[in-house]
Amino acid sequence: MVILTILDGPGKGMVNEFQQVLVIGRGEGSDMQIENPSLSRKHAMISIHGSTVILEDLNSTNGVIVNGKKVEKAKLKDGEEFTAGDSVFRVNIIAPQDISYTRILKAKR
Repeated sequence: MVILTILDGPGKGMVNEFQQVLVIGRGEGSDMQIENPSLSRKHAMISIHGSTVILEDLNSTNGVIVNGKKVEKAKLKDGEEFTAGDSVFRVNIIAPQDISYTRILKAKR
């Protein structure tokens, strides 16, 4: 499971939890829709392949930046940040054995 949080910029504070694929963009077909004119309708996609999390630029106009470099595709690590449009995102990767623990913590809030 992955938890994606917008740390800064348009959509700041938005959180999305997913287990397979998430599309980020400003269009209605995006899983994480953000009102941000610097984002393409379908800007980027994050997908989970076993224990690997991949970020892909979906031919966006303004690109995706990871560690200061514009990338077409990148493997993300837990806690890593990236920029799409004017928004800064953080990825938290939750190992399968920790999922039930995470749900217990959420229930106690």
